[in-house]
Amino acid sequence: MLYVTNYRLRPHMAKGEVKKLMDIFGTRPRPQGELAHYVRVDGGGGTTVIETDDIAASYADVLAFSEFIQFDVVPVLKVEDALAPIAEYLG
Repeated sequence: MLYVTNYRLRPHMAKGEVKKLMDIFGTRPRPQGELAHYVRVDGGGGTTVIETDDIAASYADVLAFSEFIQFDVVPVLKVEDALAPIAEYLG
């Protein structure tokens, strides 16, 4: 499955908390199936795109950072994969 995850840093994090977050980020391997990782230019979070059938591994990644980050994980389809169900719905 394909997942888009939008994440936001918890508000009002102290510099030491951000350092701890980055230390964890630096020691963990990239998530399995990560296709892209973008950072918001406002400094408040980012977006990842991951293709995986191992949602438990994705959940482990979320847990590792949950002290610092709020996550919104959404399963998605590529437009070309969604066209057939849309056409069927429209009749």
